[in-house]
Amino acid sequence: AIKQVYAKYPHKKAGITLANSFPALAFRERLSGKGNWEEGMIVGMSGAGVAPISNLTISKAVNLGVPISGNGGPMDYKAAAHFLALGARSVQFCTVVMKYGYGIIDELNSGLSHLLEERGCRSVGDFIGCALPDPVTGFMELTPVKGLPEADADLCRHCGNCERCGYLAVKLDENKVPVFDASKCVGCSLCTKKCFSGALRMRKRSAEELAACPE
Repeated sequence: AIKQVYAKYPHKKAGITLANSFPALAFRERLSGKGNWEEGMIVGMSGAGVAPISNLTISKAVNLGVPISGNGGPMDYKAAAHFLALGARSVQFCTVVMKYGYGIIDELNSGLSHLLEERGCRSVGDFIGCALPDPVTGFMELTPVKGLPEADADLCRHCGNCERCGYLAVKLDENKVPVFDASKCVGCSLCTKKCFSGALRMRKRSAEELAACPE
């Protein structure tokens, strides 16, 4: 469909927004009509749960050579960075601003700036498309060896959210920075996903940590 539109207007400058929100059914208190249940209505679903779908959509469309503006799901700077790494030229935010207010933009800018500095990029332009040309690793190519989380103490906000680990593998040290027990951690990476400040990342295990890895 995208190629057909471009073919119809060959000399026009244009781009596309991917992937936006997705239709979903929500309920509210019935305001009109009759019924035995709340009023159902079609809404646009977005937020963090939609971001992986948007990632996949962008990864499939980027090779069309069409300028892409990423939208649908980014709730922090790391999610925005995923869009940019996949080749999106810009990132649109809606849900996160509605939830936290316009002040969140400064935090998003700060987080992305720190990430660019960490990766040695002097500008956003240097970062765009860095995951290409092969952003997706096939399931059969994934390593069976599970990684281990580690914390960046400078980014950690000491909130303790990561300590709510289903495997009891995370404890906070005297500075309230998380420490990970290699004998309990199964490498699910959920703690890195729910870290508000982006202070956690997965790394390879040492030989000793690998031997301690639970089955």
